Amino acid sequence: MGMFLLVMLFVAAIFVGNLLLLKPSPREQRVMQQRTHAQSLGFKVILRAAPDWLGQPIGSGMVAFYRLSIQHSLSLKGRWRWHAGLQNWQPINHPAAWLVENKLPVPAPNGWLGLEANADSVTVYWKEDGEMASIDLMLQAITALKT
Repeated sequence: MGMFLLVMLFVAAIFVGNLLLLKPSPREQRVMQQRTHAQSLGFKVILRAAPDWLGQPIGSGMVAFYRLSIQHSLSLKGRWRWHAGLQNWQPINHPAAWLVENKLPVPAPNGWLGLEANADSVTVYWKEDGEMASIDLMLQAITALKT
C-alpha cells in the first residue's frame, strides 16, 4: 500500500508540474495586456517573422506588426527602417524620401525596428516590451505624421 501511495504522489507531482509550465510568465502576461490595450485603441496586432527590408538577422524571432488604419493624409509614405548605428531613419527603396522632412521620433522609441506608411494605414514593426505607455507613445507618433 505504501508503494502505491508513493507512485500516485509521483504521478500527481508530474501532472501538477506540467500544468504549471503551461501558465504564461509575467512578461508574457504583460505583453498580452499590451496587445489588448493596442487593439482597444484601434491597432491590428500581427506576429510574424521580420520582413527582409528590416535587416534583422535570420532566426532573430518574431516581430510584432501594429497596424493602425487612418483616414487622413500623412506627411511621409513608404518604408522606413531605424538604423541604430547611425541613429536615424532610413527610407527603403525610395531615395526621394531623403528630401522630405519626416516627423518620426528620433531616437526611435524602445523596440521600434521600422515603419511602413501607406495611403490607408501605418504599420509599426517592433519588439514588444509589455509597457502600456509604449502603445500610447506609438499612437502619438503616428498622429504627429499627419500633414
